[in-house]
Amino acid sequence: QADYNGISRTNVILDRLDKINFTMSDADRNQIMGQAKALRAHYYFDLVVNYGGVPLSLHEVINPADAYLPRSSADSVYTQIIADFTDAINLLPLPDFSASQTGRITKGTAATELARVYLQRKNYASAIPLLQSVIQMGYSLFPNYRDIFNPTNKNGNKEIIFDVQFQSGTTGQSSNFIYRFTPKTPNTLNILGVSFNNTIGGWDVPTDDLLNSYESGDSRFDASVGIVEGTLDANTNFIPIDVVSAVNYVAPPGIVAKRFPRKFYYPPYPALNQNTDQNWPLYRYSDVLLMLAECLNETGKSSDALPFLNQVRTRAFGAGKGQVTTTDQASLRTIIFHERRVELAFENKRYQDLIRTDQAISVLNAYGAASKLQFSYLLPQSYNVTQDRLLYAIPLREMQQNPKLVQNPGY
Repeated sequence: QADYNGISRTNVILDRLDKINFTMSDADRNQIMGQAKALRAHYYFDLVVNYGGVPLSLHEVINPADAYLPRSSADSVYTQIIADFTDAINLLPLPDFSASQTGRITKGTAATELARVYLQRKNYASAIPLLQSVIQMGYSLFPNYRDIFNPTNKNGNKEIIFDVQFQSGTTGQSSNFIYRFTPKTPNTLNILGVSFNNTIGGWDVPTDDLLNSYESGDSRFDASVGIVEGTLDANTNFIPIDVVSAVNYVAPPGIVAKRFPRKFYYPPYPALNQNTDQNWPLYRYSDVLLMLAECLNETGKSSDALPFLNQVRTRAFGAGKGQVTTTDQASLRTIIFHERRVELAFENKRYQDLIRTDQAISVLNAYGAASKLQFSYLLPQSYNVTQDRLLYAIPLREMQQNPKLVQNPGY
């Protein structure tokens, strides 16, 4: 629904833009058109990776017949995505990291996401020149990994290529995901610096599997994972005491320890409940470097991939440390994939990375088998990941409203 709301808005802009009769500069017109096309492509990309082929609406809906369309093939949707992003690249300005560009889509944004589309399609050769062009646009790695996500650095940060902008206050534009990531508790004072009953917490808990994937000396571990220490009251409510580092952590006697994604944790928070300035990152420059390393390795240029991979690892381990030297394609493929996991942890990249590299079924089922041995509440039929489950079902309400829709296999 959110994707199609966005698609509807961009279609209105694109259909009406050329009909505007007041004076508009070519630069303004191109920027508006480029942003609209890039956003439409972004929304369709989100839809096609999660649902497969979807109804391809490319014009403003002005009568019922326009609203009820059959599903297009996934290939047709990808063709439109590629066309929209390509147009946007030609229309949009280069990033200049000024206040006037805050939150806006630029040539760098469109080129980065189009490259990601090509990776999803395993078209590595087409992604390489796009990623190489982004490297020439002035982006750079933020010196300290944890500081990337600090709200005080959120605009003008040359590592951020595309993020969802939020603003605390009473405008309705605030974010609240840190409240969902920290533990559920009746009193958040010792976590957030403001006291209220957090009934929405406890989501996105870092697993043993993720913690064990970090190498010794990787600064991203401490930056990404935190521990809330506390106790349980008479009603088994979790009562926080303090937030501590997860590095080499062992819970003291009598302490209940709960993990959470520390990457987005920057207290103190405002008195307005669930209301923060925190942006959500969609694409960062480190992602570009790792995508380029992957594409070069997959096209037989493994030695060329190393400098881009090692830029990311140098920041994580320190100058001269953690450097990868192997040029064996299979070994480097595994290393780059692992690097994406720890560099982009909690940024919604892992699941689609598993799918596009054909590892989702084996990795998720193996994780499920281990989890069912560890957690007795998991039912035997859980974690039964099949090819059909790599796409979501078309929502029932959509099937009821539009008889032209056909459900995905297995649902």
